[in-house]
Amino acid sequence: TGIYQLNQHTYFFHGFRFYCAGDTNPKPTGPCSPGHYCEGGASTPIQFITPKGHFSSSAASSPVQCPVGTYQEV
Repeated sequence: TGIYQLNQHTYFFHGFRFYCAGDTNPKPTGPCSPGHYCEGGASTPIQFITPKGHFSSSAASSPVQCPVGTYQEV
């Protein structure tokens, strides 16, 4: 199926991270939100906020550094 469980609250699907809402939810609830990333044990789609100078798309497992000359604070 391409889905495997990393731990109680975090699932991978083809390399993307999903969170599980609640303590007893046995299935993924949805992907981690853009601008945030999930490292493991995520019970919310906004486990960690992406730091300045980086970006994170939906279902990110880590932030990615912005290419040189593309960072703009908003």
